[in-house]
Amino acid sequence: MATLSNPTFQVDALTGMPHHYLVSGTVTIGLDPFEISLIQMGYPVQLHSNIWADDTSPLALADGPSPSDYGNSDDLLFSYTIQNISAPGNYTVNAIVPRSLLNEDNSWAGERDEGYNRFSLVSGSNLFPSNSIAINSPLVMGVVGY
Repeated sequence: MATLSNPTFQVDALTGMPHHYLVSGTVTIGLDPFEISLIQMGYPVQLHSNIWADDTSPLALADGPSPSDYGNSDDLLFSYTIQNISAPGNYTVNAIVPRSLLNEDNSWAGERDEGYNRFSLVSGSNLFPSNSIAINSPLVMGVVGY
């Protein structure tokens, strides 16, 4: 059965681009021999990768009330380009995004933003499991920091 492991999320400031971040992440995809043969026969498997705002974990709830929808649900902030999976191994995503995109609590004061990458394997064939396999990276906190 396909597996996802070792997810990461990194946010880096860009020299010369003070209002943007380089966001990136990696994940390890494991496939068994049967799944590899299905991919080689043309059955599609894709890696969907997204940045999510954490509004529900104990870390996010520890700071008290937030100016936005605090505590209701995690929010989708950004979707990376979908990647077609051709073999097991490490897969990397990255993008340059406006800093404001990661300001998930809609507060310009303080560094209380919490975000993570969510990686999902999605199949376009009924020969693979019908539900996607997903894993979240560890949280990155205080990413906006104006």
